[in-house]
Amino acid sequence: MNGSNSLRESDTQPLYLCPIEIHKLAAFQTKSLRNSSFDVGERYRNLLGFYRSNQGFEVDAEFVQKVLDRFFPSDEQKEAEEKEKERDSEELMVEEEKEKEKESEEEEEKEKERKRSDQKGEEEKEKEKEEMEEEGRVWRAIRVNVAPKGNAAKKKIVIVASLEELKETAAQKLNLPGKKRKLMAVFSSQGERITSFGKIHEDDTVFVG
Repeated sequence: MNGSNSLRESDTQPLYLCPIEIHKLAAFQTKSLRNSSFDVGERYRNLLGFYRSNQGFEVDAEFVQKVLDRFFPSDEQKEAEEKEKERDSEELMVEEEKEKEKESEEEEEKEKERKRSDQKGEEEKEKEKEEMEEEGRVWRAIRVNVAPKGNAAKKKIVIVASLEELKETAAQKLNLPGKKRKLMAVFSSQGERITSFGKIHEDDTVFVG
């Protein structure tokens, strides 16, 4: 327990003993002497009283006080620590709630901005579409499945931007004769005749004949 080989070495040793060895001694005495108990915390408190009652032990008193505060706190210290933990926990909860509210508000604002952007984009597309339709053009090309009327098994994929282009491309893809091309009409999968390209959507299947 903090031994030394000479007086010089002994004089350089601190007054406090190895804490591990002290706990070993406490366990040994408690186990060996059934009616005896070794209170490590009480020992440190007695040492602190001695150091503070005598001059020249200021450093030792400071060390023992740190040991007591860290490992053997009084009931008042424990209560104060518990209150501080509760206070810190409450403050942390308040901060977390504020952070959540802030994130929620930011997310709502982003969602509103996305909706405004989407709405603006749709309005611009619609305006562009109307302008192009007024000029006799279509506003975009789409992918369509075409097949001879009554024979869905021979359908082909075409990418077209107008009803006339659909007829011409379908005739080429399906190898329809020239006479049929002039009289060709476009029908929906329900058999209704299609007269406007705007009624055809991406990946629709239409029939020509």
